[in-house]
Amino acid sequence: LRAVVWWVLAVWANPREQVPVVFATALKAFDTKAELDPKCISDDTAVKFNSAVDSIIEQMMEKRKKKMRLGLRDLGGAVDYVGNQVKAACPTADLGRMQRAAEKLVRFCGDKANIEYEVKKTLKVAGTDIHSKVNGWIGAYKNQMTPENAGKELGDLLLAMEDASDRKAELY
Repeated sequence: LRAVVWWVLAVWANPREQVPVVFATALKAFDTKAELDPKCISDDTAVKFNSAVDSIIEQMMEKRKKKMRLGLRDLGGAVDYVGNQVKAACPTADLGRMQRAAEKLVRFCGDKANIEYEVKKTLKVAGTDIHSKVNGWIGAYKNQMTPENAGKELGDLLLAMEDASDRKAELY
């Protein structure tokens, strides 16, 4: 685990340059023509997101249902935070669909009834299977992938949440 955190800190030592690339690439999962001006993400926002990702990955790597649920909730919150900061800095920037998917992670992972998790086997949020998507996103950081790879994996994870519904929570 320390190796993961060390790598994230070493490779992502300059979040000002890396985080905008992650978000621009993630946004492409929702709209291949979408563009995000790197200037829309401030240094402070990039550093806060980077710090959040460090904590989120550390929490998820504990491989416990509650930690996974809270890590996913926090990931959604971190993406939503960046989305709000981008809107404030660049009102014409549109992270709408991506941000709504992140908000679903926050909402669904706020209630343990919406998550099904078995280590190395199953991870469903509101009935949506995101096991491979989460593994891909974590792997992008653990395996020293580029910010473009990390952004693609983040976009794929959030895109999977786009059609998730509250139906499982309604069953309880």
